[in-house]
Amino acid sequence: MLMSDDSDPEVFLLPLGNNGSPIQHFVLPSSKELSLPPYPEVAGSLFVGATYIARLNLATGKVEAKTLLDGESARRLSTGDRIWYVLKRENESATQVGELNPETLDPQLLFEIHDSDTQKLGIGSLDDVSYLVPDRVGSRFAISGQRGDEPVVLMFNRAGQITVAKPVFPKPGYSLGLIDWALDNNTVYATALGPASNGKRDFMIAEIPIQGGAVRLTKIASLIEAGDFRSFPLYLQPSLSPDGHTLATSTGYAPKDWVSTEDRALYLMNLGDPNHQVSRVPIRNMSVGKE
Repeated sequence: MLMSDDSDPEVFLLPLGNNGSPIQHFVLPSSKELSLPPYPEVAGSLFVGATYIARLNLATGKVEAKTLLDGESARRLSTGDRIWYVLKRENESATQVGELNPETLDPQLLFEIHDSDTQKLGIGSLDDVSYLVPDRVGSRFAISGQRGDEPVVLMFNRAGQITVAKPVFPKPGYSLGLIDWALDNNTVYATALGPASNGKRDFMIAEIPIQGGAVRLTKIASLIEAGDFRSFPLYLQPSLSPDGHTLATSTGYAPKDWVSTEDRALYLMNLGDPNHQVSRVPIRNMSVGKE
């Protein structure tokens, strides 16, 4: 996805490997804002947008869009062939969570989240509720949060009731980022930063049981402690493969001064390996042209 101030948002579909398929290029309706990836792909269509909801047919290039009201923005999430949305309105504390009809693009509200809901549990305002992640059957939505100095995982059921899981880390100083659910729906994987040490922080994947308890940590790379890391969840995200065997993450989107050249890569963690072996795929400089 490409977006600039002087052109409409664009989508590029890049084939993997040397299968001879061309790069595909699509143009979306004008927008001053787009939600960050990943974007749901369901039944051959990509669902994108923030101030509108757009469905892009990846076979024909046809785009259908439904404009949101002024001040509204939404992010889409998916599990299988179902699409969920998180909708926010300017100057309103409530965030709406619901299911999106992929054919009509109509939203169906499930529940709302208010700051007061989490504050009652000793948890401050969530930085970005739009990064809720649905479990594999759409029965719960998880997001990381902070209770005092302790990172926690919040889970909302379809009625908006909250359960808090308290991960147990080896020592203080860990931070949690974005989450993805394991196939068993009893575990979540989260990006995490370890405590600062000698000007660096370890970027890790945390395997967290939702009932709480000891966290399994797998180091991915070392980050250079440069400035404010509070935005790291936007840059370092986990993604589980459909078969549940591989967890992918990347440092390619991180700011330049966070990551050394040799550590800027795609990382693949083998969940079937007892040691959770991590493979590194270097990111090479490349330019993409329109076709």
